[in-house]
Amino acid sequence: MGIWLFIAALDGERTFMLLFPVMLFLMASVNWIFEHKKVYKFLFIVVVILIISIPVIYVMLSNSEYKDLLNQYAVRYTKSRFFSGRDVIWSNMFEYYLRGNIFLGSGHHVTPITIYGAELSSHNTYMSILIRTGMIGIFLFFYFLWSVWNRYLEFKDTEAIKLSAVFLIITMLKQSSEMALIGNNVAVSVINWLVIAFGFVYCNSLNYQNKMERGFEVDQNREQ
Repeated sequence: MGIWLFIAALDGERTFMLLFPVMLFLMASVNWIFEHKKVYKFLFIVVVILIISIPVIYVMLSNSEYKDLLNQYAVRYTKSRFFSGRDVIWSNMFEYYLRGNIFLGSGHHVTPITIYGAELSSHNTYMSILIRTGMIGIFLFFYFLWSVWNRYLEFKDTEAIKLSAVFLIITMLKQSSEMALIGNNVAVSVINWLVIAFGFVYCNSLNYQNKMERGFEVDQNREQ
């Protein structure tokens, strides 16, 4: 997790700058979140809604009367424009998706290169999954993350698992502006999945240990 923070800080992306205080807040309140099961599950749903909403709102703002004002504020405080071209990429990718099979997608080979004929990144993991595998694919991807999230809850008293849960949420949000889970930079992808998988594997290890201990107790009772 420290390696991920170091790399993200070196990149200096605005997304990381925005998510860093969110991460600190989650780390400070993670104990309370884990103690309230409904809040824990609701948090994941809110994150998914944000993930779906971000590209839609971003494209809508790029076509609104506030476009120039947002660019001015962004240049003043972040030294770069608010609309960096992602709005054009996402808009065209979504139009391409609607022209294809909305349930199964247009195939794994589809990238912004297919649409534009130029070397570009989609800058959005979920948009990439949607255009390639359709609604079924993106649903299965979210369901997989949901299963990991629920698995963490089974061992809510373990600090390492709590940190993995925080990291999962931050990583999910960060993928709204990058492709660090399924492409672009393999080294960063490995680090992301490593932290997420660590919590999941740790859960399985604790579960196995608990089963072994219960089995040992049952064997002792039988011997007695």
